[in-house]
Amino acid sequence: MADIPVEWICPGSKAHKERSETWSDARQPGAALFADRQRTSEKLFMTTTDPIFRVLVVDDSNTIRRSAEIFLKQGGHEVLLADDGFDALAKVNDYQPQLIFCDILMPKLDGYQTCAIIKRNERFSGTPVVMLSSKDGVFDKARGRMVGCQEYLTKPFTKDQLLQAVLQFGNAQ
Repeated sequence: MADIPVEWICPGSKAHKERSETWSDARQPGAALFADRQRTSEKLFMTTTDPIFRVLVVDDSNTIRRSAEIFLKQGGHEVLLADDGFDALAKVNDYQPQLIFCDILMPKLDGYQTCAIIKRNERFSGTPVVMLSSKDGVFDKARGRMVGCQEYLTKPFTKDQLLQAVLQFGNAQ
């Protein structure tokens, strides 16, 4: 081992990587295959990282907030939580989320009012708002559109529905 330079053994060094790529199979069986697998896994890791969006979830139900938080974090997104409309308005101003999921039926300030206030503010009017509700009537959806929401998800929602909405509206700002 004394006649092999340290940089060939040290996995992080440039010389080690170059040597791994050219090492003959006769001297080190499997070295070339290992190097190919390592390069392939590095490429997969680099290409599977999605852009991260800052998403605000507004719901008075702790269960819904936490479920959405888990789903969105699994999707690689930054998540902010608010439990009512007033809390949401403060977080929109402070953190400027790229997308807002907002429940309709909440105490103090409901989702329609929260969305309308956000959309009336010139600074945040371009921020997409997706309404969350257990109500799925035509009137409810129309009222959401009137105040400026982009989409309407009916609870209970799935992880795929939530992440699809992020992909669809996350770049809209």
